Amino acid sequence: MLPPGSLRLWTRDGSTPRCANALWHTAAPGDYLPPTPASGIPAALLGFTNGVRSVTCYAEAVRPSDEQGDIRIVFEVQPDERASVSAASAGVSFVPVIFEIPEPIATATALVKLSYPASDPGAVTTNAAGGYVLPPGSLRLWARDGSTPRCANPVWHASPGDYLPPTPDGGIPAALLGFTNAVRSVTCYAEAVRPSDEQGDIRIVFEVQPDERASVSAADAVRLTAVRFGLVPDYDRDGVIDCHDEAQAATNRIMRWWINDDDNGTDISEGDNDVPGQGHGLTLVSNDTQWPDSATVDGRCDLLDFFPLWLDVGNLLAMLPQDGTTTVCLRQEDGALRAVYTDLRAADAGSYLVSAVANCGPDFAQATHEARTFLIDAADVVLSPAFVNRIVADPRKGVLLVEGCAETQKPLVLEVLRDGVRIMVVELPLSVSGVEDMYRWINLRPDAANYFPSRSNAPPNRPDGECMDKTVFLAHGFLVSKEGARGWASECFKRLYQSGLAAKFCGMSWRADAGTSADYYLNVQNARDTAAQLAPIVNAMPCEKVWMAHSLGNMLSGYAIADHGMNVGKYFALNAAVASEAYDIATVDETESAMNHMRHANWAGYSNRTWASSWFKLFPSGDDRARLTWRNRFTNVLDRTQLYNFWSSGTACASW
Repeated sequence: MLPPGSLRLWTRDGSTPRCANALWHTAAPGDYLPPTPASGIPAALLGFTNGVRSVTCYAEAVRPSDEQGDIRIVFEVQPDERASVSAASAGVSFVPVIFEIPEPIATATALVKLSYPASDPGAVTTNAAGGYVLPPGSLRLWARDGSTPRCANPVWHASPGDYLPPTPDGGIPAALLGFTNAVRSVTCYAEAVRPSDEQGDIRIVFEVQPDERASVSAADAVRLTAVRFGLVPDYDRDGVIDCHDEAQAATNRIMRWWINDDDNGTDISEGDNDVPGQGHGLTLVSNDTQWPDSATVDGRCDLLDFFPLWLDVGNLLAMLPQDGTTTVCLRQEDGALRAVYTDLRAADAGSYLVSAVANCGPDFAQATHEARTFLIDAADVVLSPAFVNRIVADPRKGVLLVEGCAETQKPLVLEVLRDGVRIMVVELPLSVSGVEDMYRWINLRPDAANYFPSRSNAPPNRPDGECMDKTVFLAHGFLVSKEGARGWASECFKRLYQSGLAAKFCGMSWRADAGTSADYYLNVQNARDTAAQLAPIVNAMPCEKVWMAHSLGNMLSGYAIADHGMNVGKYFALNAAVASEAYDIATVDETESAMNHMRHANWAGYSNRTWASSWFKLFPSGDDRARLTWRNRFTNVLDRTQLYNFWSSGTACASW
């Protein structure tokens, strides 16, 4: 009989043996991850290190839900044992607020009072969906800037923290804030957590009382206006720019992207158009960001190389007079980006990838797949008034589609100016490189040493620490050239990445184009021989593995798993050029009726003894020709991995 509860979390997947002891069991640590004690557990027990910042666990449901979404998993991180903490954000700066006690007030006896509309960081809760719920208030004052770890306890707590809430009625000793006779000014840092309803509606009042007997002898106040202002990409690539992406932008997370240097030109990819690194002197053709293709989006295939970016400036613009003196500008020092104006809202920012989107381009009269682009370079690029006016009318608008056109590590900068004077600025950290800097690569072709050799180390523009501890592999199929293999890998990575891929990725190349297009058998031999090289390379990669293979790549995969023990947890066969009887003899159908869908219509009327799949039966058991069958050749693949078979119902596989 099951105990109460509906879910179990494990450190191992269901396909492997698991010990039911808790992970932190003292005598015999197991694989079960129960709810932690109230005080939490060290992150190291889950496998976290400074180099490993994501850990994969596995959920097993043991009872059905009573209603949708009624099973909730909450994961909280506390940097140390002192208190709940507001996390550090590299590069984030709060607004400094300087408090000063004038002479001749003696700081040793002085009391200070502080009041403002505070939102207690220690009172943040979560809702049923796992989102954070802020307590009332719009501001927090801290003793540390946003780029350093901060403890949510008040500075005068028994375990002193870094949060400076409004003081109790009687004030607090000035010394608790760091004042001495030698130190008469103290800098704190203001963090706005809600935008203002109107200008100057956030007021900080600071009062100094020389001692507990005297009335206040010094006081001052400052008014602040908190505005939403930021550059927010769709970090998780779920098609929606929402609070989760805003939270990532607030921590200055790097936006990683690739240079659009393949050569799309239509709505359907053809030939080797998807091979990255075209142009730049490597070929006679340009790429999608070089002249003459640089000024427009080059068809629907080209949209894959753009990411949506929301300019969250509507709240600020609403606070400013609409008198024509406000300009919104973008700049990027290396001129590494081009962009498209759209009429999209943040909530449907990713719709351009799945449906036709109109009202784009400089005149808002073009479809996304043919819209004109503009360069964002080191000069301040003043954004179109028509685009800015759309944001004023609807603050959730302001979405640009952005492509990379050169390598850069320099940020994208958004500025707002009034009468030519900059009043607001924010940066989006960028890392733009060739797409092949974002995934691993296995090259098993004979000339691998001279043409894009294997890359087994972490990709420079997609560190392992930002990925799940899982790798997705792709093996291409028949008649793919060494150049084409790079196109297959990059295009597959881009499509998975745009679909939200959080795992690592590894493409591969093997010789599947020996001889002519009729020499299929030569490449079957290559698949068999290459498998012996492939298996130990894959097995040496220390993570969960998901394998994908197309066409003849499944022959390579079958040999690697069946004959050489390649260990992959899941295997997706895509239009596999392997007879189904190789995996399971039960799939063999030798009936001669029209209901046998595996029998080609041209073979109607022929006895099944004449079929190629039955040819081996024509020979006695001692004849080696009697062994020429695929039946059960890869049957142990089904025992060694979870196999998922995907196939096209017609001839569509020829266009993959």
